[in-house]
Amino acid sequence: MSQLTKTSRSYISILKSNVFTLFNGLLAICFCLVMLASSPQDSLFAIVVFINMIIGITVEVKAKKALDKLSILVVSKVRVLKSNIENFESFDFGKIDNFLEKRDLEDVLVGDAIYLLSGDQIPADGKLIFSKGLEVDESMLTGESDTVKKQKNDSVLSGSIVIAGSAICRVEAVGDNSYAQKITKVAKTYKPIKSDLVDGVNQILKYISFGILPVAMLLLFSQARELGSFTEIFYNGEWKVAIVQATAGIVGMIPEGLVLLTSFNFALAAIILARKKVIIQEPPAVEALARVDTLCLDKTGTLTDGSIVVDNIINFEVDDSKTVEMLSKIVKSTTKNATSSAIEKYLVKNYSKVFEAAEIVEENNVIEFSSIRKYSGIKDKKNQYLLGAPEYVLDKKVDLEKYLESGKRVLALSCNKDLSCNKKSGDKKLLALIICSENIRSDARKTLDYFYSQGVNPIIISGDNPKSVQAISDMAGLKNAKCFDAGNLPDSDSENAKLQLQKIVSEYNVFGRVLPEQKKALVQALQANGGVIAMTGDGVNDVLALKESDLSIVMGNGAPAAKSISHIVLADSRFSHLPSVLGQGRRVMANMERVSSLFLTKTFSSILLVLATVIAMESYPLLPRHLTVISALTIGIPSFFLALPPNNSKYEKGFLKRVIRFSFPAGAILAVSIFITFTIAGVYLPKEIASTYAVIAGLVISFGVLIIKSRPLKSWRAVLIIALAILAVSIFFIPVAYGFFQLVFI
Repeated sequence: MSQLTKTSRSYISILKSNVFTLFNGLLAICFCLVMLASSPQDSLFAIVVFINMIIGITVEVKAKKALDKLSILVVSKVRVLKSNIENFESFDFGKIDNFLEKRDLEDVLVGDAIYLLSGDQIPADGKLIFSKGLEVDESMLTGESDTVKKQKNDSVLSGSIVIAGSAICRVEAVGDNSYAQKITKVAKTYKPIKSDLVDGVNQILKYISFGILPVAMLLLFSQARELGSFTEIFYNGEWKVAIVQATAGIVGMIPEGLVLLTSFNFALAAIILARKKVIIQEPPAVEALARVDTLCLDKTGTLTDGSIVVDNIINFEVDDSKTVEMLSKIVKSTTKNATSSAIEKYLVKNYSKVFEAAEIVEENNVIEFSSIRKYSGIKDKKNQYLLGAPEYVLDKKVDLEKYLESGKRVLALSCNKDLSCNKKSGDKKLLALIICSENIRSDARKTLDYFYSQGVNPIIISGDNPKSVQAISDMAGLKNAKCFDAGNLPDSDSENAKLQLQKIVSEYNVFGRVLPEQKKALVQALQANGGVIAMTGDGVNDVLALKESDLSIVMGNGAPAAKSISHIVLADSRFSHLPSVLGQGRRVMANMERVSSLFLTKTFSSILLVLATVIAMESYPLLPRHLTVISALTIGIPSFFLALPPNNSKYEKGFLKRVIRFSFPAGAILAVSIFITFTIAGVYLPKEIASTYAVIAGLVISFGVLIIKSRPLKSWRAVLIIALAILAVSIFFIPVAYGFFQLVFI
């Protein structure tokens, strides 16, 4: 797909997202065109509608451009072989980078050979021409959660995730011809974020949009009847007055800036966060973080910066050269990851001759690392050598307390004479311990403290040893760290097991040795306890939990598969950016609830005023220009300012109910005040003067509503309201102004 086509579709999606706003705006403009021939001053509202539409859509387009530009930093490139490799079996994959070039997905062609690594999401359908312990997760396509081993000549499908190993794949289908695209046309596996704000606003506008035409016809009919018969008003020109009065009622019902202000706020948040290298892949993700009360963090890459350093290798053999040789073979024969790269650096530095002499093991004798197995290894005719978590590669406990309590990460190298790798064989010999350390992020403590202050509870979920995870958590600033070994979690789907799991997650805030499926189960248990859960991660083992969470946040250096399903990507992988996202989310939600109440107060008051006018067979009290004055001074101008400042108020469910609970009675008071003022004044005064008094009543009540929704009245809010009140009063005393708006006292 070309860049132009992608951009065009992006802009079309922006227009689709504003469908109800565009409908209401175009409807208002149609009324405007009708009135241009009779009452140009009453067409002023259409200018406001048009400006709102232009500003809202312009800001969204600007935000889209900013995010498109930033997305280049984290987009996952496809590794394509730029030259042929004759014999993969004897090839040194440590030099593979010299044979690769990185391309955008749309530039990958049928026949290309692509290099796949653990954590990749397979970009195209193809056939394997080389496999090195490749295991893939096809659950996004088939729904089956079990990993599938793939050998040479096996087919792989786009959308699958590489869990372990590496491979070379010959591309056979791309784009719309791929399996994933065909499946997507039938049923999408993507789970969009539920947005209370967007859903609430769209629901309001849906009912208004469907109801506006019948009400318009009803009001037009009543205003025409009030002026005389249809024949009379057609010949004497009074039909223009009826249209103006009917339009006034309809204009009041249109919350012309509400959705555009919502879109403006989401777009503004996206622009602000983009400057901090935070990519919002779905606009309501900003809102979602404002609702989050539990933040699940992966230790590696979140509390720590992901870098691993080998401090020491403790050898338990008399001849350490044999141990180093086996360790070197494992590192050189298996697919590289952060841990194996750290071990390789240590070996090259301290045992360079032994490392260089170690031969690469044939692919059939290699066990690739998997987050489920938690080890990698090699085997020969007699033995199997495993490198991984001690409790997974040994059958006897080893005293590691002094290392784990200081936050060290410990790996074990074992020799297993049972080639079936049965953990209970009782014949696993410890060859060496590899002591590693991780670097805690300098901003981890400050970031955790911020979340505590905002009522968000951080929980650490990691695949590492529980004691090591707890030590790191303590050092990073996690309060009251209480650790649970995931090996003791209930593993059934019974109701009792689920209740037990819910109890566990309510008592513990650190979980170690967690398997990918268990991460998902922990998220589900937290949700069952009533929590709104955000999940951070960077690896393929986090994908299941990320998809299950209410909000998924992935580091920019994370696995492509994780980034592809995330709602938010931290492009520079800085954990400290999360408070900014939370702040923007709370600003949008709290401020939009405030201004939505103002817009809907006007909408409800207009609906009730129209009903009262029709029932009483009275003239509509206000002209469209009168409503422009009231709306601009008490809703339009103040809403723009009230929607922008920071607001850290924690969001609670029930946005629409709270807004209606305030707006309906406020709108009723406003409608009654205008109608009674107009009716009583109309008994003693001409209609034009009665309308002026109705405008005054409307301004007084509307300013009262504005004052209530602007609390607390900090200095700038008080100044804003006073300035608007002075402007409102001045309109009644400046000849050009009160003449234009037809405000008459005598």
